[in-house]
Amino acid sequence: MGAKEEAKNLAIKFITNLTYMQDTLLDHLENFKSVMFSCSLDAYGPLNDYMRHPSRWGSLEANFKKILSQSPQKYRYRVNITVSLYNVLRLPRLLRHLKKIVEEKDRSLRIYFCVLNAPRFLDLELLPFKLREVAASELKTMASEFVKHTSAYREILAMANVICKKTYSREEIERLRGQFATHLNLFDQSQKTNLLGLVPEISSILSGDPHDIGL
Repeated sequence: MGAKEEAKNLAIKFITNLTYMQDTLLDHLENFKSVMFSCSLDAYGPLNDYMRHPSRWGSLEANFKKILSQSPQKYRYRVNITVSLYNVLRLPRLLRHLKKIVEEKDRSLRIYFCVLNAPRFLDLELLPFKLREVAASELKTMASEFVKHTSAYREILAMANVICKKTYSREEIERLRGQFATHLNLFDQSQKTNLLGLVPEISSILSGDPHDIGL
């Protein structure tokens, strides 16, 4: 039995950040029984470009659309979203845009949230508690827009319940906020970037005011 004949009995899975998706790859995948793409996307537009340098959102979106354009009976997908203090306040922008894309292709939105736990100075718990309450409320309100996307609807509600978790002590949060401030300064200087221009609310971490930790 040749390789193509063997492939007809095989299911194949890719974990991809969508930076590379040549048409020739998709042509070869036609030989397999089924294909699953686990696509890693954490933010929409310029925030993606900041978090996932040197990727560019336009290219990632085009590659994602290539996957969605394949036969849904054979090609399945899921978007994996890693949540940190960088993107938790901008999740609605990403989710609404993904919903728009998949509905244009007559597909259902499939997502999975993973909360970042290392490095700890990027933990979303470092954000002021009031900001996290706002983020959770926005997700809960927005969830009604995703009711027909059953799995995404459930994931969004589950994520909203995680955002306001309290696991660190006040002292630990203050220490980690100091580490984040050092990291952010070094990163933005070296890359000539400006996170606060994309997510100005993060400046609250740098203020040195611990009153809104939420403990």
